[in-house]
Amino acid sequence: MRQKAFIKPTKPALVLGLIVAIFMLLFGIFFFALLTEEGAGIGQIFMIFWMFVVISMIVYFAYGIRNFEKNNVAGISQEINLPDSLLQTQVGDSFDDRIRKLEKLKNDGLISTEEYEDKRKQIMSSHW
Repeated sequence: MRQKAFIKPTKPALVLGLIVAIFMLLFGIFFFALLTEEGAGIGQIFMIFWMFVVISMIVYFAYGIRNFEKNNVAGISQEINLPDSLLQTQVGDSFDDRIRKLEKLKNDGLISTEEYEDKRKQIMSSHW
């Protein structure tokens, strides 16, 4: 079974994106005014498209900031599939299973007491 994870931008990244998008909108308005004075029709059409895209970006960033604290998977987060190699190292045996297997190896005489202690320290120091 493939495992999925959801990632979302940090709050400072959302705020910075909002600020940049606002400056881009002001830039678009300024250029639209210049193009209107010159009567450049194709430039005005492009700037209208530009402002539509930038307003969409502003709405996205504002929505992300407003709903940042909510644990909303369907909101601004992006779904990614984790690679199989990551799953094998992360999902593997649980902490207590690893300790029990290690103890069984020691009791069966397959590893020495030194190896048991070293591996147990390694398991205990790992993130569980």
